[in-house]
Amino acid sequence: MHLGAFLKSVDNRVVRPFMGLLPSVVSKGPPEKMERFLIIRPGGLGDALLLLPAMAALKETYPQVELVILAEARNAQAFSLLPYSCRVVDYTRPDRLLALFMEPPFDVVIDTEQWYGLSALVVRLVKGRFKVGFGTNVRARCFHSVVDYSHEEYEVEAFFRLLKPLGLDPGLWWEKVPFVLRQERLRPDFSPQEKKRLAALFPGASHPSRRWGKEKFLEVARFLVDKGWKVVVVGGQGEREEGSYIASQLPEGWAMDCTGSTSLRETAGVLKACRFLVTSDSGIMHLAWLIGVPTLSLFGPGIVEKWAPRGEDHLVVRLDLSCSPCTRFGMVPPCPHNFACMRNLTPEIVVEALEGFLRRISGC
Repeated sequence: MHLGAFLKSVDNRVVRPFMGLLPSVVSKGPPEKMERFLIIRPGGLGDALLLLPAMAALKETYPQVELVILAEARNAQAFSLLPYSCRVVDYTRPDRLLALFMEPPFDVVIDTEQWYGLSALVVRLVKGRFKVGFGTNVRARCFHSVVDYSHEEYEVEAFFRLLKPLGLDPGLWWEKVPFVLRQERLRPDFSPQEKKRLAALFPGASHPSRRWGKEKFLEVARFLVDKGWKVVVVGGQGEREEGSYIASQLPEGWAMDCTGSTSLRETAGVLKACRFLVTSDSGIMHLAWLIGVPTLSLFGPGIVEKWAPRGEDHLVVRLDLSCSPCTRFGMVPPCPHNFACMRNLTPEIVVEALEGFLRRISGC
């Protein structure tokens, strides 16, 4: 069993039932002295990326703070994009987790997990003077200050609201988003002329239900090449097959496959050189939004209001089916329609939307 699936099973069967037996933590306000923060962010890359604006706001408000992040191997790279240093502890390493319990008390502990109880149990056990988190279930028993959570609210806004108990006004920070993250030198190197006509594609997704298919992405890539765009396929090791397939089917010199060969920071550099990104509902979609790259994103089971990039330079393409969206708290239920929300989204529909998108964004 995959580690993530195992942890979710333990959470459902053991952790949350156990937490229901615990007495609630007594509500109180933050301490006057706030010098050590622990931020807990388990889960995938997308959530971690959308947390970065709130973390930047926190660090700018408290520039001398010692910041420790409890994360997973699969999302730890996101925090390397922050324009300051912080210590990242692997959530899935028992030895690292136990060592955290031995540390001096944290002034503030913020659990950014939305549903599962394991992180809230960690909050309960770790030494901390003020503990904050979303009160979506029995996990609310573990926090001094409980924050409401809504599926109709953009996730960036939800993360910002975790800072309100500390006295920070989230509304003051929206003008700074998207903000410039720390970026590596562009890899590979593109000429200034090439940068004007580069289009990025990301054909992957963390869950199979969000994947559109390499053949469909190829049709979009062919449309872009016909319009004079050079296509750059981005992604990690999980997208190498798609990247190789798409690039190999396009005319020589008109495609570049960067899948599996760049770090997350280097991928940010590649995206920054591109005029826009065509992508599935994914972490790379959030990365593009963070660095100010326009996106055309394909949505199926995901909630647009919660996860789609905000702004005039971002367009969502989806089918208006009565059964979608169906995802809640990262959980996709079994689909009796074989994910028709993505399967029936044809290249013709996407290309038509893309033509309008290209007219919308300036200079295209």
